[in-house]
Amino acid sequence: MRIDQKLSPYPARGHRNPVLLVLLLMGVLDPDPAAAYIDPNIGGQIYQIFYPIFALVAGVLVFMREQLKIMAEKVISAFRRMFRNDP
Repeated sequence: MRIDQKLSPYPARGHRNPVLLVLLLMGVLDPDPAAAYIDPNIGGQIYQIFYPIFALVAGVLVFMREQLKIMAEKVISAFRRMFRNDP
């Protein structure tokens, strides 16, 4: 080990301070009690909101299936050409 590595105040690359990680995780993962109430009858409203969105997405996927398939094939072939190892 070189002397400049010993005297450096910064940790070596790839090494992290475990105390900082533990403090960060304690701050993020500290559960607070939830003071929330969801009405049991809210399910109908949620259904009425998300059903049209789901139907719209499903309709677009069915209607544009062939176009999406062609586009996906073009993207995949472009990635294959980009990352090909042949000279």
